[in-house]
Amino acid sequence: MPSLLILFAVPLTAGLFFILADALRLPTLGAAKAMLNAGKREKKASKTMDAYLMTTAVKLSKFIRLDEYKRIRLQNNLSAAGYSMTPEVYTAYAFVKAGAILLCVVPCLFLFPLLSVLIVFLAVLVYFKEIRKADEQLSFKREQIEGELPRFVASIEQTLKSSRDVLALMERYKKNAGPEFSHELDVVTADMRSSSYEAALVRFEARLLNRIHAI
Repeated sequence: MPSLLILFAVPLTAGLFFILADALRLPTLGAAKAMLNAGKREKKASKTMDAYLMTTAVKLSKFIRLDEYKRIRLQNNLSAAGYSMTPEVYTAYAFVKAGAILLCVVPCLFLFPLLSVLIVFLAVLVYFKEIRKADEQLSFKREQIEGELPRFVASIEQTLKSSRDVLALMERYKKNAGPEFSHELDVVTADMRSSSYEAALVRFEARLLNRIHAI
């Protein structure tokens, strides 16, 4: 009997999903994967399930309402952490991922009722994990940058005694910098080449302060 229920539930669920996807005009799988890759600097291959979750999150984001302070704070954190998605999409994705796990409660109620409580608990954990992901990523970057700054300042101070070419100093230091700080140096050196050194360094300082005080 349980095996018959599973055989019936799986194709029924898949059929309902594709009907709803067509009715709601969800974006294609390729578009969803592109959005996931654009939302993170690390270009990892997006899983198929994540892509489907993202398409649903985009639709759901239209109904997400955030107060102005929370939205601005979350937008700043997402930008600093390297995500390009909006706060509404980011919040909706956490709801959708937790909701997808919560759907497993339906077959469990028929097959393993006691397991339903664990699935609800898991869905709650996944929601909080997803909603905190940007903060955790930003916190990690902040720790990496803060740990790098004393060595960077000491190196620049020492090198300035024999050279005043700030751009060359940063280019040389970048070769031995950590990945997070190296990215920041990529940005500031590119900025220095396209504008004045002073303005580029001011913007560099502002970005570092944003990374450190964003959370």
